[in-house]
Amino acid sequence: MSPDPVSAPSAALWLWDTFGEKISNLGASVIKAPWKKFNWLRAENEYRSKVHSQLSTIRLLGNSTPIDVESIYTDVQVLDKLSAMRRFNFEDIKGKPIDYDPFNVNTIRMSALEIVKGHNRTYILGKPGAGKTTFLKHLAMLACRGQLKETPIYISLKELSDSRMDLLEFICEQFKICGFPNAKIVVEHLLSNGNALVLLDGLDEVNHEENARRKMLQAITKFTTQYSGSRFCITCRVAANEYSFDNFTYVEIADFNEGQQTTFICKWYSLEQSKLELFNSQWDKVENHGLRELAKTPLLLTLICLAFDETLQFSKRRVDLYAEAVDALLKKWDSSRAIVRGDIYKQLEPVRKKQLLSFVAYNTFSRQEYLIRKNVVTEEIRRFIVNLPYWDDKNEVDAEQILKAIESHHGLLVERAQNIYSFSHLTIQEYFAALYISENMANGYLGILVECIIKDIRWREVMLMCSSMQSNASMLLTVFAQKTWEIVAGEAGIVELVTAIDNEQQVWKNTYRKKTSDASAEMQIPHLEMSRELALEIAGSLSLIPEKFRTTALLRARRLMQEMGSLVCNKSELSKMSHYLQMTLLLIECLHISSVDNRSEIEEMTLRVLPLQ
Repeated sequence: MSPDPVSAPSAALWLWDTFGEKISNLGASVIKAPWKKFNWLRAENEYRSKVHSQLSTIRLLGNSTPIDVESIYTDVQVLDKLSAMRRFNFEDIKGKPIDYDPFNVNTIRMSALEIVKGHNRTYILGKPGAGKTTFLKHLAMLACRGQLKETPIYISLKELSDSRMDLLEFICEQFKICGFPNAKIVVEHLLSNGNALVLLDGLDEVNHEENARRKMLQAITKFTTQYSGSRFCITCRVAANEYSFDNFTYVEIADFNEGQQTTFICKWYSLEQSKLELFNSQWDKVENHGLRELAKTPLLLTLICLAFDETLQFSKRRVDLYAEAVDALLKKWDSSRAIVRGDIYKQLEPVRKKQLLSFVAYNTFSRQEYLIRKNVVTEEIRRFIVNLPYWDDKNEVDAEQILKAIESHHGLLVERAQNIYSFSHLTIQEYFAALYISENMANGYLGILVECIIKDIRWREVMLMCSSMQSNASMLLTVFAQKTWEIVAGEAGIVELVTAIDNEQQVWKNTYRKKTSDASAEMQIPHLEMSRELALEIAGSLSLIPEKFRTTALLRARRLMQEMGSLVCNKSELSKMSHYLQMTLLLIECLHISSVDNRSEIEEMTLRVLPLQ
């Protein structure tokens, strides 16, 4: 969105109105002459054109065409407490549910724009892809339109470091390009009078080599002290932050909430209402819960929108989108901006990084660890590194530094509170756990996975991903079908219930009454009816595999299971039947998204496993 050439005040006009006459009257001919001849209108247009061309567009990962920042910009919210500063007693949180996030407990979300307006020095932390650069560009656009009083000066700290210039010299070069004579005088007056909004982007992108990061910290500290009247904003990745600046207000960008996701999606499809309606019709479905988890990061929500644009639907193989998201964070995000980071993590090739994260994810997920002590994560990292073929066992593994590098470079492991880590999203942990199992099938992990899912439904997403990753999932699904039937094999009462499930409803009720003499029988009958309805839904889905697989039936079945499962004793026969039906439903879903070479045989096996016709 280009600034209005009439109504939007520019730096040049503001400079002239503020102190242009003072400069031209300084008396020194070497200064006086150029200012008298200076074409302020032309400088204004050149400056605005420069700001617009540099900052008003953004090139999205996965899309070669730049788009306007303001067309998709969604108000950024920040947290009042930094993750690294929060403290928890681990014993109090380790037993929390799988989706528990202590960082959102008693944490206040605030407008990032209001924080910047209210403080002269703001240090903005965020995960990779959280929208730090986009936010600074938004601030610059507001200033160009006169909605912020200061003149914007945007600086990529990586470009500054690569230029070998000092900070003031680098800023002056930007003004020289616009034709300002004696740019240093203009810039110093601008800064000294508190009329500059200095946006310092990407401190984490400055390399550590040759002490470049330390020198940059010193330069910024000196500069912000010298020109303390102006407004400064610095951005940095959370893990790369060293908390080195005094007198700065530190804030951390919050994940997108549901409202922000909706706003972003509406802006993305603002000119394509039909696409927006298609997107929304699928977005809230139960099976897309993992996508909504990923979409808490603007970068990954962008990838989701781009993927949807190609087919106008969310792929049943959601694992492909998860893989693309991981690939973006592991490699593409930095390489797209030509960023080379410190060498502590250089020794690991991309494939080894994936293997490391998969190793950590599988081991922690197996132990039901979603919030993980720092020492546990570092021990898993050490165990992986020492087994690499090129690792010199004479060297000590600095697992803590590797952990920090993973967090800083990719944001796939993050510090939720002091010394407490987790994967950035539960979906990411499940994806890497599935990847580990998939790559170790030959080592007996096929049986391990099936045993895990039979015992604990929390492995459901891992099972779906793993079956989808296989080039041929026939063996996995065959074993799964056999193990599913074993849930009720030998349980005469369960077999009786399952066999009778398609008979008349009253007969089915009587079957259960005969087995239960206490008063709770009447209370259980409604849940039995739900179970019957669930089973019939599954039967209907089975008969349509694979061409007309009914998603609506699956959603209804899940709702019934959730309602029934919350009211039935875990040790009851009814609970076993519920679990049996859950496994069958999962088997159907795996079959629907997996590649198998004996599909008809497995379909027949699935029909036999669940005796519903």
